[in-house]
Amino acid sequence: MEPEAAQHQVTVVLVQYDRKKYAGALERLLAVLGALQNISFRVLVMDNADPGGWDHALTDQVTHIGGDNSSREFSAFDKGLAFAREQGFEQDLFLLVTDAYAAYGSEFLDLIREDVFDAALSWNAFVGWIDAAPSQMELYGSRYQEWLRTSFVIAPGSVIQEVGSFVYDIDEKAVFGGDSRSVFLEDSPVGSELQQFIRELFLEQPGVATSLAEQWHSEIELTDENYPLFQAKSSAIMREHMLSVRLREAGIPVFDFRLFGHLRENSSEAKFWLSDPSEDWQWLDGARSNLFPSSTLSNEDVKYHLDRIEIPST
Repeated sequence: MEPEAAQHQVTVVLVQYDRKKYAGALERLLAVLGALQNISFRVLVMDNADPGGWDHALTDQVTHIGGDNSSREFSAFDKGLAFAREQGFEQDLFLLVTDAYAAYGSEFLDLIREDVFDAALSWNAFVGWIDAAPSQMELYGSRYQEWLRTSFVIAPGSVIQEVGSFVYDIDEKAVFGGDSRSVFLEDSPVGSELQQFIRELFLEQPGVATSLAEQWHSEIELTDENYPLFQAKSSAIMREHMLSVRLREAGIPVFDFRLFGHLRENSSEAKFWLSDPSEDWQWLDGARSNLFPSSTLSNEDVKYHLDRIEIPST
């Protein structure tokens, strides 16, 4: 496809860290994007395993860039977006991805179609995979239950600019206790529900009951030696959750990938993205069974650990 024939221009910022564990993540992504009609794209591969001020073109479409792992994927996203601005890219949309998307399987990639990009641009929205906790949690005084998974996010350039930096400033000395015996401070801005969620998500806890249907793809045993790793992972979760809190506060709409399968099947308009979206479609409301007859998801399933629920077939 010639770039000038494309309807949308997309800049992909792919944060790569573990090429061995997530081998083929770039190739699969290129295959998915290459199969889409009316989409022209270029990919910035942010190498967080080799940070630095270097860059070189791998192909006409792919540029390899020294990453910024100071705040994991969030600092790399910021660096990739800055590079795109400096190079004068005139992209309609951004796709922000981490190589860890491969840890969740490739089924959801079937949901990535042209109309998802159309809707993100038309609705000035973030589109991605939304996760949920069993109950509300608190972080820096904000209560929430749903958040956008930052391993695969589509958003217009104008909305990305409105968000600003993806690195939410965290004073770790005011959050964490500093060792495996005092994990969080008593007056930590991380509420008790979120503390429990983080423990269950990341840690190996043999014999301890968990409310989560899914845990992290790389569980660890908490010791003083690996406490810094736990702290870094916890900070990444906090930044991921705070992004969703910030999007809500800014009034930026967020839609789940699984919504679009239901819209394709149930909408009376083939180009449903040309009409204003219902507020009931935002966040996980768009996956609730009482909105779409084709949905097999119960409200309880939607609120409990989305990695377990069935992906719509359309």
